[in-house]
Amino acid sequence: YFRAEEEDMPIEKSSSANDTSLSIKLEPIFGISIACIVRVGENNTTISITDLEYSTDINMDHYLNFQLNRSGSMSKYGDITVNYISGSKKEYKVGRVMGLGVYTPGEFRKVRIKLSKPEDVSFESGKFEVVFTENEKKKIIADAVLEL
Repeated sequence: YFRAEEEDMPIEKSSSANDTSLSIKLEPIFGISIACIVRVGENNTTISITDLEYSTDINMDHYLNFQLNRSGSMSKYGDITVNYISGSKKEYKVGRVMGLGVYTPGEFRKVRIKLSKPEDVSFESGKFEVVFTENEKKKIIADAVLEL
């Protein structure tokens, strides 16, 4: 954890004998934390994507809901990409979440992604493809498909 140190300055006295007021001066101190994950032992962690569900809300915003399931001894961290593949096999990138983790001791994480629907596309047929990849290597950790 790194933070800026405040400068100690004396409090100014400007009161009269009849002054009964109280004043407070707040000064924020900003800092930054750098998280570290230490991994010890063999990594036998696996991730699966289940419970895919497409939905819309009252404002006609489009969402894809699903669950990331973790089993094994370590956390998993990566990026989610959602592609829509139309009935005519045209592919659109409609959702992305960077830096999503399923940390121990948790066994699952529920995810809801707001989709960017292209104007000339309707999500009435085709399929959604969800891909969970490692951040740096872009190696696929898990994927799943929801047929519409």
